[in-house]
Amino acid sequence: MELRTYVILAVLTLVIAYVVFRVIVRRDYQRKGKLTPFSSFMEYVAIGSWVYFTYVNVPPDWPAIHVSPALEVIGSILFYGGLAVTLVALVWLGVRRSHGLEVSQLKQSGVYGLTRNPQSLAFVVAIIGNLILWPTWQNLVALIMLAVVLQLMILTEEEHLREVFGEAYETYCRRVPRYVGLRRRSD
Repeated sequence: MELRTYVILAVLTLVIAYVVFRVIVRRDYQRKGKLTPFSSFMEYVAIGSWVYFTYVNVPPDWPAIHVSPALEVIGSILFYGGLAVTLVALVWLGVRRSHGLEVSQLKQSGVYGLTRNPQSLAFVVAIIGNLILWPTWQNLVALIMLAVVLQLMILTEEEHLREVFGEAYETYCRRVPRYVGLRRRSD
């Protein structure tokens, strides 16, 4: 793929993510207090756009792994471990709540007691594993783009959670890091 097409697809992917998370999803959270099935579906479109971008930019020698056996083990552990933690966090929170279709309580235990965004963080770890297995500039760009897409989603979700849970969410934010870091004492 030529560089111009690559850049156009990258920008289009980020624009789709911005419109979905900062316009459509945000609007539903503000108007309805939860996501509609349409906006939840649009989240899949945004993430799917990133997946499509990544897929069309697969290096020609894919899926051959050209790293040392040690890096293959490390990359595989990060990739499969990240995917497993993503699924565990999704189940722990609940599928409907994970997709914004239901807001019932602020989950602060389990993996949500370690990081406020375990699903996103674990998915990024999986993609870092993928980058270790297939160290290409395309996979590095895909990782950076994923971080931007997820940050847009997280900022929108945080606005909503502050509105719904108020001081309880603020206390949770002071105690549990957004991504990783040292745990702080609760007030």
